[in-house]
Amino acid sequence: MTFVSITDSNQWKFILPNILVLEGFKRNYEYHIFGNNRYTAQQIRTLVDKLGILYGSIYIDTIPSFFDTFDITHTETNHSWITPTTMDRFVIPLYTDIKKFVWLDCDTLITNSNIFNLENIETSAKGIAAVPTDVTLHDHIVFFSKASVLLDLAKSNSSTFNAGVCIIDCDKLNSNKYFDFIKQVFERSEGAYINDEVILNLYDQEYNELPIHYNCMTHKPIEVINPSVVHFSGKDYKPWGNYVYKQGYYLKHYKLWEYYYLTLADYATLPV
Repeated sequence: MTFVSITDSNQWKFILPNILVLEGFKRNYEYHIFGNNRYTAQQIRTLVDKLGILYGSIYIDTIPSFFDTFDITHTETNHSWITPTTMDRFVIPLYTDIKKFVWLDCDTLITNSNIFNLENIETSAKGIAAVPTDVTLHDHIVFFSKASVLLDLAKSNSSTFNAGVCIIDCDKLNSNKYFDFIKQVFERSEGAYINDEVILNLYDQEYNELPIHYNCMTHKPIEVINPSVVHFSGKDYKPWGNYVYKQGYYLKHYKLWEYYYLTLADYATLPV
């Protein structure tokens, strides 16, 4: 079972609670964490070494950024909680030999061992499986990227998927020439910021749907009896800082994240 996350110099420590959770399941896994610079990667490696991983294999490295790889001038994001680092997931098939993986955003928390069931789930023909949202593709394009010039690439106005947790098959991406599609999107974007989730939804409009419990998003709380991954989605709903979710169904998962994070603080100097 292979997991992948990419983090920047500010958020690198927030993904580490998932490693503690995975270790608790005592199952074999690989976790590839890519930092956006060598200093970030070294910070992660130092802390992971102190944790004494027994069951998993943690791989920490850097890969060239998406913008450098495609020679694209970075445009500032339209939304403060989105970092350009998320775009770097697109270059994973180019610079690594990972064939298939479960992507985890930095603001996620695995909550039960059902996450390992994703290993046996197939993606679509184009290589993606994810949890659908209630946002249409047209609205998603306009909200995230304000690039109406891309609307005609939408074959339908069906529901989009949230890319914070998804399965990606690199071999299928490559066979469908997804790099060519990405280049096409940016050539038509007229300088507008395009985020990775918009590109993924435009690329694979027939993605395989995952059950909602694999990506329970806090900004639109839907009670799920046994969530497998809680996604602290939305700028005001992160478990770090002064989040707005002070009560309700997912409060216990915020407290769980805080418990793991405080445990990590015992191993290294982390802001608490």
